[in-house]
Amino acid sequence: MRIVGLGVILSALPLAPLHAQCKLCAPAPHTLADSPPPKPLDIAVEASLDFSRVAQFGVSGGSVLVDPATGTRTVNGGLRDLGGAVLRGQVHVQGEPLRPIRVMLPNRISLTAADGSSVDVTNLRTNLPQNPAIGADGKLDFDFGGQLMVGAASAGNYHGRIPITVEYQ
Repeated sequence: MRIVGLGVILSALPLAPLHAQCKLCAPAPHTLADSPPPKPLDIAVEASLDFSRVAQFGVSGGSVLVDPATGTRTVNGGLRDLGGAVLRGQVHVQGEPLRPIRVMLPNRISLTAADGSSVDVTNLRTNLPQNPAIGADGKLDFDFGGQLMVGAASAGNYHGRIPITVEYQ
């Protein structure tokens, strides 16, 4: 029996889109050129994604899925749930009220253990609606989850960073 402890450390990257200005072009009518820039986005990770502990039985790997909407964990394949606190990631964003935003998560990240072994997290998803926007109060909170892919003979306490990019549309 191999025991796998799993946790993810997050880094939020607040990036505002860059807009290049054409020095040779005449300003288009009805542009926002004279309007003040939007309030910068402030992003805080309130809780890190944590898959908790699982044990690997036999020679096959498996996966652990943390649902972003419910926070429930599903353990599949040759893994067994050893209990412990499972946490979906939680992010708090402050910005310009009612402005649409875009949240981007990577397709895949690698988590590493002290011995250099690694496992992957895929299927990173949020519980945001199709076209999210900052609320009238200037705030937006969302949760995210993902799927941990554990290969055969993986053991260790794995950590990594998930870059989260939030920008105005």
